Amino acid sequence: IEKLYVNYTGIPVIEGDHMAEFYSPDLIAAREELVNSAGNESLHRAVVERLLRWGISSQQIEEFKSQKAQNDLVTINSPAAGIVIEQMVREGMYVNQGTRLFSIADMNRLWLIASVYERDIQWLRYGQSVECEFEAFPGKIFPGVISFISPVLAADSRTVDARINLDNKNGQLKPGMFGRVTIKVSVGSGGEVINPELAGKWISPMHPEVIKDGPGACDVCGMALVPIESIGIKTNSDGNLPLIVPESAVLWSGPRSIVFREKDKDNGLYEAVEVLVGARVDSGYLIYDGLEKGDRVVVEGAFKLDSEQQIRAGNSMMRPSRDTSLQEFTQLSSQEISPENMKKLEELIKSCLEVSEKLAADDLPGAAEAAGKAHEHMMALDPAAGALTNAVAPMMSILLKIQASTEIAAARENLFGLDAVLRDLLILVKGKLSFDIHENFCPMAFDNKGATWFQSASDLANPYFGASMLKCGSTRKVWNKENQ
Repeated sequence: IEKLYVNYTGIPVIEGDHMAEFYSPDLIAAREELVNSAGNESLHRAVVERLLRWGISSQQIEEFKSQKAQNDLVTINSPAAGIVIEQMVREGMYVNQGTRLFSIADMNRLWLIASVYERDIQWLRYGQSVECEFEAFPGKIFPGVISFISPVLAADSRTVDARINLDNKNGQLKPGMFGRVTIKVSVGSGGEVINPELAGKWISPMHPEVIKDGPGACDVCGMALVPIESIGIKTNSDGNLPLIVPESAVLWSGPRSIVFREKDKDNGLYEAVEVLVGARVDSGYLIYDGLEKGDRVVVEGAFKLDSEQQIRAGNSMMRPSRDTSLQEFTQLSSQEISPENMKKLEELIKSCLEVSEKLAADDLPGAAEAAGKAHEHMMALDPAAGALTNAVAPMMSILLKIQASTEIAAARENLFGLDAVLRDLLILVKGKLSFDIHENFCPMAFDNKGATWFQSASDLANPYFGASMLKCGSTRKVWNKENQ
């Protein structure tokens, strides 16, 4: 290599740009043979083909023919447009035939590799339009198309990679950036994914990002396009919408799921209904059986209702019953909590948050100690405040179980119930908290059913997985005096 015109990475080049000059006795001999074989057509054609195989362009070959005084150097031109991302040579280096000199990448189109949780795989389809966001461009949406879905699940993260094609002609996006992908799907009455915008379209089976309005050939490989419905994509529904309830309305108890349905609005009567729950969508769950369109369900305070049902031996998470029991539920107002009890309640809440922090740090003894402090703060509440005492009563058995846990997995299971009661308390004291509380959600907890946890710090610290997946999850809400 005698001279490098491209002497660092990151340089943009277009097809035909000079990149390097080198001295090669073989090329010099071939060039002379090209000139001397002008009168022998078959020999001349063989020399031209040899030069083309060596990467010499047709334009350079014509220049070789026309040059009268030829120098001993040959110029290497860029075979394509793009960005030089690798430089493997330097001036003065000897190279052999087949040696890689540079790597050029076309940055006009990029791939985004999205890790999709196991529970969300069912929503993925080839050719789906998605929305991508990047920290470098807050608030800006980059549209993309799913072009590949990995057939293999990653055992360590329990995720599947989905490849998304992104247009990057303006060069804003850079390889290595982290992004977040949102896939918005229409769901049929049976929970199936519907893509009405793809109705009547034709798709390439090998390159699903190629979608056209009619028959034709793939722009990438030339394969014939097929109707999009032929690869399993459903484009129309039966006209019925699915039944969905908010996430907080569903109470889980092993294989059973309970929702409290309003029975008598005027008298505040509710009934516990066992429901058949489908997939989780956004902030709710699909319901296949147990509820009907128009039913009103309890979304705040359901855990407290269930606790009272258990005391009365009614239908609840722990006690299934064919004979539905009605339960009156009275909402305690935050104005009824005295300032003294409010201070004690805040100490109780802080201790509950400490349980979560210790489990996130994989500190079982610390979690047990924090549960003990929470129990002490709970017992310090004024017994005369009967409604408040009843509201926190479900915590007692949970805190005792966390204190007695010998395995951290058991403590984490009980944290789920503790946070359900804690959420009811946050609703109860809204507008009176003196500190922020972050409500976070982990979609992979408890075999991908998902679970909520609360913490005071803004940085995610997942108590259900600890150090193994500390940052798994997202913040759903910040509870404080201003926005409750």
